[in-house]
Amino acid sequence: MVTTEQRRTVVARVRTTGEVSERRACRFLGIHRAAVRYRHLRVDDPALRLALTTWAAKKRPWGVPRLTNKMRRLGF
Repeated sequence: MVTTEQRRTVVARVRTTGEVSERRACRFLGIHRAAVRYRHLRVDDPALRLALTTWAAKKRPWGVPRLTNKMRRLGF
C-alpha cells in the first residue's frame, strides 16, 4: 500500500527531474491530481476528544449525529 504522502513525493520528483507539469506527471503515474493537492483540515483538539468520549460513554445509545449536535451546543 502506497500512502498519499509517498504519491506526492513521487509526483514532485517527476515534476522536477522531467520538468513536466503536475497534470502530466499525475497522468503518467496514474495518480489523481486531487490526491496530490488535498490537504486535510483536521484539528487535533484534546478538549473536544475528551468531551466526546465522556458523552459517548454516558449516552451509549446516542449515535454520531446526536453526539455531534450535543458537541455543537456545548460550543465545540
